[in-house]
Amino acid sequence: MENAAKSGFSSLQCVAPCCGSSVSLAGLRYVWPAGFGSYVLEAMNPNSRGLSADQLAQLEAVLGCQLHEIPLHI
Repeated sequence: MENAAKSGFSSLQCVAPCCGSSVSLAGLRYVWPAGFGSYVLEAMNPNSRGLSADQLAQLEAVLGCQLHEIPLHI
């Protein structure tokens, strides 16, 4: 989105950082919360409604980067 804005949105084609595919920004559908990523850390059926702030902080410390939790609705 930032690159398209720099060119005045003259081209909406971009390479998705998550998969390397060429996509059009006009064709993307965003369901909030949404995000692009290089990888996914997934827990299946954890019998939980999400991570606590402490759990998220622990994961960030172990991985050495900031994380954003995006719940998957099936």
